Amino acid sequence: MKPTHVLSVVWLISVLTASGLTGCGQRQDVNPVPAVTIANLQSAYAKSASHQAMYAKFADAATKEHKSATARLYRALARSEQIHAEAHARLIRTIGAEPQSPAIQAVAVGTTMQTLKFACSCEGIEIGSMYPNMIQSANAEKVPDAAAQFTVIRDADGSQFDLLNDALQHNGYPTVNKFFVCPGCGRILTARTRADCPGCKTPKELLEVI
Repeated sequence: MKPTHVLSVVWLISVLTASGLTGCGQRQDVNPVPAVTIANLQSAYAKSASHQAMYAKFADAATKEHKSATARLYRALARSEQIHAEAHARLIRTIGAEPQSPAIQAVAVGTTMQTLKFACSCEGIEIGSMYPNMIQSANAEKVPDAAAQFTVIRDADGSQFDLLNDALQHNGYPTVNKFFVCPGCGRILTARTRADCPGCKTPKELLEVI
């Protein structure tokens, strides 16, 4: 074989190796699909959509009990969950999947005190185990955008829990009656805590008043 032919063969092998096409047409996946993170985003999307519907029902029940401040809190919570659901759906599409139509969970609506206890339990699970586990999985699969989003929403849910627990500890009457929802991350602030959103830095002038 002539030297020029040898050099040509060596060059061809190096090109095929670099492109991952050597051996029976096999192809190496440089960026594997983050299956667990996508599944977690779908789950979080469905959970947020269900909670949006749930809090809307709780608001109607609180209104019937003439607990207007609690009804306003529930409406703020419903808006917060809507923002969370929309954020999860956007990120699912960014990763390359399509949001699955969520099955809205049916929830029995009792007295305002009963709904507050149930809501505290729901938010406690999300901030205590659900989102921490999702953050860990997103980090393991090297999906920083998902890990960051789960973290911001977990912290927003922490503010939700605090507000719900405040109402629960005061027999269904929150100690605040005006709420501000961040359109960026869904965090709920009050007249006492109103400032630029600590979660996503949205200016306080852009917060939605409930």
